[in-house]
Amino acid sequence: MIPKLNIDVPVHFGITLDEVMSAMNNGVAHYRIAGASAYPGEIGNFVITGHSAGDIYSSNPYKYIFSGLERLEDGDLIYVNYNSVRYTYRVIRKQVVEPTNVAALVENTNKPLITLVTCTPLGTSRYRLLVTG
Repeated sequence: MIPKLNIDVPVHFGITLDEVMSAMNNGVAHYRIAGASAYPGEIGNFVITGHSAGDIYSSNPYKYIFSGLERLEDGDLIYVNYNSVRYTYRVIRKQVVEPTNVAALVENTNKPLITLVTCTPLGTSRYRLLVTG
């Protein structure tokens, strides 16, 4: 849940990379890679991806769910409900990376982090916008 953007969307946890596109038809997807495999509240990076724009003819109700991520600023709140607990994250950074730069998701941290991932600029898949809290 991202109050500033009025986003409240189902998160599908523990999705494999092969299942990400399918999961995003029903919300946003939490996926795990080496070095970025945390779940909410765990030390490490908890990664969620969602669409920012989709095929205009698609019936996917979540095809624009992350279209406003670029409006997030340092200090904005992100909430995640997981196993009956609400976790609160505060935005600390935004960055744009190449789609192949998965190393940007790997954080050497002793805190729980979240990174929201979507395509940018809107309507393209040229880059990835990473919003970390």
